[in-house]
Amino acid sequence: MEIAQARPFEGLSIESAGSHSTLDDLDQNPGLDDPFELKKRMGEQRYPERRRMPDNARAPWISIVLAGLLAFVVSMAVIAATVAGYAFAIAIKANGPPDPHKISVFASRVPPMLGPFVLTLLVLLAARWVVRRAKSTRLFHGVLVGVVAALPTLVFMRRFSLGEVVSLLLPLLGGLVGALWGRAR
Repeated sequence: MEIAQARPFEGLSIESAGSHSTLDDLDQNPGLDDPFELKKRMGEQRYPERRRMPDNARAPWISIVLAGLLAFVVSMAVIAATVAGYAFAIAIKANGPPDPHKISVFASRVPPMLGPFVLTLLVLLAARWVVRRAKSTRLFHGVLVGVVAALPTLVFMRRFSLGEVVSLLLPLLGGLVGALWGRAR
């Protein structure tokens, strides 16, 4: 019984590989050592767009919800860090424990003014990210990010006044501006 030996490259030579070999291109053009240069010449982008959604996707619902909620959580963390930083600064200035009355006055005046602006800025960035990631030209996606971020703020509202309504509308406006910015690319 004879065992047949397989020789996979038998009969092949470099000449039979064709003239479109990358090794031939590298020998003729020494500037193609850089892989990014080679990709640029072949028509590919320098950085692949891996995080983009497919073109046939309807709406990036998960991205919209996550971006809106993340903007809300980060804005709450910024407000908490601002109040904690103020308490820390008072404690350093007093060389002892901070005055709780000053902290409560600061906490009742500054976060209601700071919160909507921080949330609007974060919604603007999140809406830009959602629109660019989805390759979407719809402004509605950015406004939805603002809606998702503004909904949890309803829990903290005591009464509806003009200032409260404006603070609810600012994230929607931030989402619209972020969508316009993301669409402009």
